[in-house]
Amino acid sequence: MQNFIIEFLQEYGYISLLVLMFVENVFPPIPSEMILTFAGFSCSMQYLNIFGVIVVSTLGAFLGSYLLFFIGKLLTIDKLKQFIQIRFIKILGFKEKHIEQTFDWFQKHGTKAIFFGRCVPVIRSLISIPAGISQMPILSFSLYTLFGTLIWNTVLVSLGYILGNQWEKVLIYMKQYDLLVMVCVIGFIIGYIIKRKYKNKQ
Repeated sequence: MQNFIIEFLQEYGYISLLVLMFVENVFPPIPSEMILTFAGFSCSMQYLNIFGVIVVSTLGAFLGSYLLFFIGKLLTIDKLKQFIQIRFIKILGFKEKHIEQTFDWFQKHGTKAIFFGRCVPVIRSLISIPAGISQMPILSFSLYTLFGTLIWNTVLVSLGYILGNQWEKVLIYMKQYDLLVMVCVIGFIIGYIIKRKYKNKQ
């Protein structure tokens, strides 16, 4: 996949960057880290302009997040409750109260989740769906998505630009960052579940 992305960026420049960042937001397995750092390296070689790369990549990611946001708006909490009635899902231990608790939390911390979630692997894409389901105001969603995405993109593009032909070093550190973040997220979820169970017993 990496070779394809590099060739695609080299061949079509800004257009390919826009398309890749849009698709990356809809399909999280596509690595934004690689797309953005290579684009930054291309800027250091003067194939692309760093300001243009940041603007175009942010626009692509922004449009991709909107697609998932509006998909989320088509869903409801009641539909999710119906979904967890499927036998396989029930076996996993999901209950209606878990959905209610999750959306209560999102309504309290939704804007923070949108902003900081843009810097968290996988979550940076999927966070748009609960935002849509909870009917988050589109202006708030737009602003926090835009600024969070802009920061993430600017950092990675700048790293690629600074490192030049050693841009792939960023990918090594990003894998460690991804692992650290995922451990923290899992720890937070486990802590949240334990806390809720403890409260329910009291």
